[in-house]
Amino acid sequence: MKWFEHQADAAENKKIRKIEAWGARLNPELGAMAAVGWYFRLLEVITRHGRVFRLPGDYDLALLAQDLRTSEENTVLFLNLLSEINAIDREAWQSRVVFCPKLAKRADRYTEEMIKKEVDALLGSSEKTISYELYRTIEMLAQHPDPRKRNTYGQILHRLESFSRQAPRSLADAEHICTEAAHICAESAHISTYHTTPSPSPDKEASASVASPAAPGDDAGRPPEPVDSVSVNRGEAENEPQPIQNRFGPANLVKLWNDMGCKPMVSELTDDRRKKAGLRLRKRGDPEWWRRLFEKVRGLNKPWLTFDFLMRNDTNCLKVLEGNYDRDFRTGGNGGKDRLRFGAHKEKDREDSGKYAAIGRTFATDPGAGGAGPGEDSPGQAGV
Repeated sequence: MKWFEHQADAAENKKIRKIEAWGARLNPELGAMAAVGWYFRLLEVITRHGRVFRLPGDYDLALLAQDLRTSEENTVLFLNLLSEINAIDREAWQSRVVFCPKLAKRADRYTEEMIKKEVDALLGSSEKTISYELYRTIEMLAQHPDPRKRNTYGQILHRLESFSRQAPRSLADAEHICTEAAHICAESAHISTYHTTPSPSPDKEASASVASPAAPGDDAGRPPEPVDSVSVNRGEAENEPQPIQNRFGPANLVKLWNDMGCKPMVSELTDDRRKKAGLRLRKRGDPEWWRRLFEKVRGLNKPWLTFDFLMRNDTNCLKVLEGNYDRDFRTGGNGGKDRLRFGAHKEKDREDSGKYAAIGRTFATDPGAGGAGPGEDSPGQAGV
């Protein structure tokens, strides 16, 4: 979200003016400014999902309409307008994928500036410690489908591994995500149209292969051994050290969630989900522990008990296992918002004591509510 920019000159932007005109036709009094607000709010929703989101797989249309403070019908009309004026990718929207190429370019520009600043500061410091976030970002970009970016960030990654005295501590507990990162980058590049570079020369391809990131479990006290790209392409890399075992990582966690039939299904492992799942797995990496948790979630079958809810913090997972959510939520001092939100409220037993039972008896004996006369012990009966 740090790389999101607000256009200070939005009033001079042609697309913004078209959005204003459309909003004015929708509502002559307030529609122009409302439509512009919808646009910037939509950009915020996109950044929360990474670069793209799908309707309804990643995000429900009703939730998006709630974010825009409008109806679902107006939301679809608004997205159709944005695709017509190329504010969002037209081809992507035909398959109900919301993707803003300009926003993605801003993300790339911010990422490049951030990496250059952080790497220069790191290599110029006496402490050669790589943060997990920086390493993971560069590692993903080293697998970019654009060969120019892949070569550049591969060399940066090689320099960091050569100069660093220790690998990032948190990275040792994370899974090796190179393959999955390449899939995510390839997906974004497939949607975007600005990744257009000529095919790389054999020397550049070999350089990119040499600069491939080391496995998370390696001690980054020495640079990785060069790998013959020709041998790798022929499948003759038998002499390379193989990892001892495959770590149970975020991708495996999502697969376990979907395979066990938990609802709603997770259709995409976004960057935010990967980061939060990695934090949860650093503390509890036993697959059987997560299997027991997901079995409990599937048995409870509550609409709010989602994968993202569990990944939010460790406390939510523990509360589910300890049975804190076995019973439905009751209305507290918030005016019944929990009941409206979760849809799992059960009617209070009118025989129970307390203020809720008193309110229930009052409503039950109200002549205007159900047509029945007041009870014998109801308030004000003596004066009727």
